[in-house]
Amino acid sequence: MAVPVDVEPFLTSEQIPPDAINKPNPPKSGSNPEGGFTFSNGDDLAVKAKAPNYLINNILETDAHGILGGSSMAFKTFVAIRLAHSICTGKSFMGHDVFYSGKVLMACGEGQGALSRRIKAVQIVDGDLMAISWC
Repeated sequence: MAVPVDVEPFLTSEQIPPDAINKPNPPKSGSNPEGGFTFSNGDDLAVKAKAPNYLINNILETDAHGILGGSSMAFKTFVAIRLAHSICTGKSFMGHDVFYSGKVLMACGEGQGALSRRIKAVQIVDGDLMAISWC
């Protein structure tokens, strides 16, 4: 259903008083206009640079996010399960030391049958996977 809308004729720039024009200022570094993105410039980021604090040496930092992506059948789930197992147990991950261990919550986007087979395969090689919570 169409809703009728009253349309005012467009005003020309001569018809708009100069003080009525609200020209937005460019966002300042670190500001968050209207709850959106936070903007930073390169100089500000460089000043805040710090040495990495690795969860898994040279692979995963403690304060970082990541995405494990790849084509179909590229062993993404196996890598994710082994990564989770290493974090839970403190055992090395593919030759890289794990500096901090803890619980892992893994949300998987594949069927339970396929996931169960992959978990069983990693369990045979790496041992107990009870420390990982699955959803």
